[in-house]
Amino acid sequence: MRQISFPMQQGDLDHFCSLYAVINLRHSEGKIKDPKGASADFNKLVQAIDDAPDGSVAATATKGVYRTDVLWLLGCFDMRASQENAPTPARLVKAAEKGAIIFFKRPSDKFDHYTVLKHGASENRLELLDSYGFAEIEGNGESWTIDGEPIDILNVYVLE
Repeated sequence: MRQISFPMQQGDLDHFCSLYAVINLRHSEGKIKDPKGASADFNKLVQAIDDAPDGSVAATATKGVYRTDVLWLLGCFDMRASQENAPTPARLVKAAEKGAIIFFKRPSDKFDHYTVLKHGASENRLELLDSYGFAEIEGNGESWTIDGEPIDILNVYVLE
């Protein structure tokens, strides 16, 4: 697992991985073509959080979002998705083909993260389009690891 050190990058100090996951998913679906489009979408998400009745950009930056909030973030772009708990390897492969974000947690220290599954996943290997620098998640049919550390994939958000 990557150790936090200088230079800092997304995720070292902030909890915006859910926003980056939405942006990276939109890119993988052909909705964002360039960094200018990504910046516009990031600004739209930040403004939507700020405008929401209970929204707080500061709380999002320092604490992240609730798992159901990912559906709301996708909805800011009229994207619909279903949220599934404890997805099986076979379900993750199908989800990757449709376009999907996953939420995982590392049990050893409670690190958690949202990331995008690339198309072409297998039941033993999930390639990622990730804001934190993770490349893939490896599995053996019963458990998952990232950078050699065990993780639990708790949710998948599949585009409809």
